Amino acid sequence: MPFGKESSKAKYYATELAVRASNEILQLYGWRGIAADHGVEKRWRDARALTIFEGSSEIQLLNAFREIRRMATSEGGL
Repeated sequence: MPFGKESSKAKYYATELAVRASNEILQLYGWRGIAADHGVEKRWRDARALTIFEGSSEIQLLNAFREIRRMATSEGGL
């Protein structure tokens, strides 16, 4: 997997940023943001789902760590 570490880091960063941004927007809209017909609530649910689908954020961090560790041990470090 030549881009394993990079893809795991990119997915982790992008999904966590999407959740943070949608949380901020939801906070700004207040109670109106959680109304199902508004759209903000759907964006938050979609962003939150991204942290779970195709490997949770924790799994992405674990994949990146394993790749870094594998690279370090093959180079004589760690």
